[in-house]
Amino acid sequence: MLHEVITAEKVPLVFKVAGLGSRFLAWLLDLCLIVFLILGGRHLGQVYELAREGVGFAVAMVGTFVIQWGYFLLFEWLWHGQTPASASSASASSTRRAPASPSARPPSATSCAWPTGCRSSSPTWCR
Repeated sequence: MLHEVITAEKVPLVFKVAGLGSRFLAWLLDLCLIVFLILGGRHLGQVYELAREGVGFAVAMVGTFVIQWGYFLLFEWLWHGQTPASASSASASSTRRAPASPSARPPSATSCAWPTGCRSSSPTWCR
């Protein structure tokens, strides 16, 4: 699905927007990765629990907090908001297109005679 935004400078930007199904699959994959990381942290906590009682539980709880908050913060910072799931599904790709009409283009030095006005062969936006 394509979404078009026209900027203040009259430049149309066209983005490929992800649909509901691809967003859901990306969320589900992110959820599976987070659960896998949390389970790994819990197993690490069990190892520390065997070494000293109470330390393993603390390691598991701090690890869970860091994973739940750090997962999205890390990818927002490093991958410009794309998590591994959204990057793998290519749901956040965008393309830029040239302006569709001559009226959206800015005047160039060869098309207008500044400051006297426009030549007869210049586009309509220069008149």
